[in-house]
Amino acid sequence: MQRIEKSGFQYPNLIVNSILFTFEDVLGLNGLNTALKFAGLSELVNNYPDSNLEFGADFADISSLFQSIEEIYGIRGSHALLTRAGRRILVSYRDKFAPLMTFYNLELKPLSHEERIKHGLDYIIKMLTQTGNQEVSSFDTKDAIIYQITNCSICFGRPKVDHAVCHMTAGIIQEALNWVSEGKEYQVLETACMAKGDPYCEFRISKESVISSKA
Repeated sequence: MQRIEKSGFQYPNLIVNSILFTFEDVLGLNGLNTALKFAGLSELVNNYPDSNLEFGADFADISSLFQSIEEIYGIRGSHALLTRAGRRILVSYRDKFAPLMTFYNLELKPLSHEERIKHGLDYIIKMLTQTGNQEVSSFDTKDAIIYQITNCSICFGRPKVDHAVCHMTAGIIQEALNWVSEGKEYQVLETACMAKGDPYCEFRISKESVISSKA
């Protein structure tokens, strides 16, 4: 595949480090290296950025990697892999920032269930997107919470397709919901995607849980 041209927008090294180690775990080292080479990112093979907050990875590199994984594993296979990876990335973040996350969790305790979900999601999503030159907005409907992300790194520069591609983001949201709700699972649907030509990527999150992972 053709490598996507640089965007000028960058992610902190910490996020890219977490993404690559998570993909190594999910795909295996050989699987990840194959995806990196196919994306034209051979410089990252066995050479991950340090886990710091310096900006060093262009959106185009992230987008190229995700496109590579979809082309190698197919639409359905990549959907499952990237959703799983998204959930693991958030677990990695929680581990890296355990004291901060524990403190924030205590702040959420007194809130109602719905308030806890909304405030917890706002914190997680803004932490992961606004540190990477992305912008997020949200609003409520009667039965759902809607998040819209513009300048999406997963979609940047990709050829237009007829399906949503931000499965990693959906996985991050699912794991965030599981964390703030203390074990419940919620339906997360990507209802708009910049890769399809939409002006933003939109995620619809049901306010009613579908199952408890602790059941």
